[in-house]
Amino acid sequence: MQSSITAVVDVPCEFVVAVASDSAGETVLQTASDENCDLVVAPYETDEGEPTSFVRHLLSGSVDVITFRSGNGTTDWQEILVMVRSAGPVANTMLDFAQRLCNARGAISLCTCISTRGRHRRAEITLETLAEPFADPIETRVAHEPVEEFLERYAGNYDLAIMGASTDRHAASRLLSPPTHECIQEIDCDLAIVHRP
Repeated sequence: MQSSITAVVDVPCEFVVAVASDSAGETVLQTASDENCDLVVAPYETDEGEPTSFVRHLLSGSVDVITFRSGNGTTDWQEILVMVRSAGPVANTMLDFAQRLCNARGAISLCTCISTRGRHRRAEITLETLAEPFADPIETRVAHEPVEEFLERYAGNYDLAIMGASTDRHAASRLLSPPTHECIQEIDCDLAIVHRP
């Protein structure tokens, strides 16, 4: 497996066999810490439509995490949608990630959803500020509907959607309004959830 990964992505690969002493999520995070890893990539697993305890544990850890839900098994993303709530390190990381994944013929769209038209100009400025540092052009879009509805309507136009895990929100806020990724059941493209502690 090690040589296969190296051959496909042209990046040196090491592997570790870890014995689970606690939960699988705890074991992965502890192994990442022990091996000095700065990113964990894992499948986005659900149980009856809810993220599994494994995913929840990873998204509450102190290591950067990307959980991925594949829609059709592709690894060649031409149209990538990046959904942001605000400017900041998570949004910058998601855009950088999208730039690395997008193939040479592809395009990246940066979108935010607002609830009132009075926020439109501020949202446009936020998106323009986020897109400005990147050399390749990035389409920006302000949508006037909830994220779940926007994705249900437009996800089929994209190969991959990237969104934050909302782990920067306070626990009370997350309890009152669950993270968007937990409310999305099925969309017509791949989905990547990004957590930055």
